[in-house]
Amino acid sequence: MSATSRSLGFTNSIQRLVWSGPGTPITVQLFGGGGGGGGNDSGIGGTGTGGGYTQVGFFINNGDVIDIAVGGAGGAGATSVRSTGGGSAGASYVSGGLSYSGGRGGNAGPVGVSGGGGGGGGATVVLLNGTVMGVAGGGAGGGGAGNVGARDGQNAPGSAGQAGPDQAGQNGQDKSTDGGGGGGGGGGGGNGGTVNPGDVGANAGFYGYSQNANPNGQSTGGPAPGNAGRGGGIRQPGNAGTAQILFDVPGLFVHDGTSFKPVQQQYIKTNGVWQVINEVFVKQNGVWSQPVGSSPAAFNIVGGSFGVSSRPQDPEF
Repeated sequence: MSATSRSLGFTNSIQRLVWSGPGTPITVQLFGGGGGGGGNDSGIGGTGTGGGYTQVGFFINNGDVIDIAVGGAGGAGATSVRSTGGGSAGASYVSGGLSYSGGRGGNAGPVGVSGGGGGGGGATVVLLNGTVMGVAGGGAGGGGAGNVGARDGQNAPGSAGQAGPDQAGQNGQDKSTDGGGGGGGGGGGGNGGTVNPGDVGANAGFYGYSQNANPNGQSTGGPAPGNAGRGGGIRQPGNAGTAQILFDVPGLFVHDGTSFKPVQQQYIKTNGVWQVINEVFVKQNGVWSQPVGSSPAAFNIVGGSFGVSSRPQDPEF
């Protein structure tokens, strides 16, 4: 076996690979988009949660279609605003009424000025021939701040959220009077944050569902590279998620017109005599290396099936 890997960042689109080759196992590590931080008033906005982590493995055959939707980051809540200011929702896979996007942060109230809630990050999703194989939920948005009493917005995560079959993150609750806006929920079913009575800070949203590990504060649930999937600080957007793909490429194959067949032995003719080839090397930039598995699989951007479609939040009573 020879291994080749590929890293995919956020492109605001589906990234697709149509596998051309023999059947092989594939391992995919998914990190959801981070939630945004809440905005300030006299109090301080809450921080956003990092994205979750999921690792899945499955077998692919010639002609299979692998789609990756890398979750976008939740936007930051605005500071000292009224009737607006909720951070934007992180985008993800949206198709046929099914959505894995985050929720928008809740708006500050119309009386006076307060902080808006941070938006929830989008989930990172992998599909095989249109079937969802793995989901890493997005992070929750932090609560927006108010002015008196418990002034600060709540730091995310509020809690783990999985709202039944609906995978979309929920919008944060808007404030109807003075006070901070609620934090947005993450993708993968996270619930939106709610507001509190009076001119006080709002609650954080809930982060989305992941199959392996939930986030730990602003950190992701797994070892994401760099700042991928990290939750935003106060008044800061989160970081988009990422996907890491590992292929095990099983040696040299040829296609006989019907299917791929493994090559049992290779020969070369030298001075009229056929000789067995034990290993194959190519020279790349002055360095000899084995070609099998040395080139990463090429994912292409495809249109559609990506965006934001959040669950609505109940109005404040």
